Amino acid sequence: MSHTVLQAKGYRFVIFERNSQGRPVHVYRSRAEAVFFTDPEIALSKQTGFEAKDIREIERALASRKDEVQAAWEELLAEKKKEEKIEAAKKKAAAGKMADSSQEEKKSSRKPLIRYEPVSGRRLISGLRRKVRYVLLKRRRRRAEKKKL
Repeated sequence: MSHTVLQAKGYRFVIFERNSQGRPVHVYRSRAEAVFFTDPEIALSKQTGFEAKDIREIERALASRKDEVQAAWEELLAEKKKEEKIEAAKKKAAAGKMADSSQEEKKSSRKPLIRYEPVSGRRLISGLRRKVRYVLLKRRRRRAEKKKL
């Protein structure tokens, strides 16, 4: 998920929660994109579509607002930790319920039913058609080779 940190001089500064190593900031403007690492210092990682003067301007904007970007990263990482704790608690609670239900299942000696997913008629027919086409094509090729000899 992306979070727009700030917008300045026509640039949009975005951070993504999936990649936090080096705390990259993605910068967008029309069809151009650049990625800057902000931890420990501001450094260009990659860019497409920006000119050198644009890159310098973006670096200056990032340097002047580095505190805002770092604060946004800290907030995002704190939210992520909180969500992970909630998920872990939910999994733990679900595991406890599963253990209770598995003991009840052991008490009942029924075997679970096996369910097969039926193949739709269209899929079956289209597969057969492909096989028939393949066989007919093979026959035609053999006949053509025999005629050549």
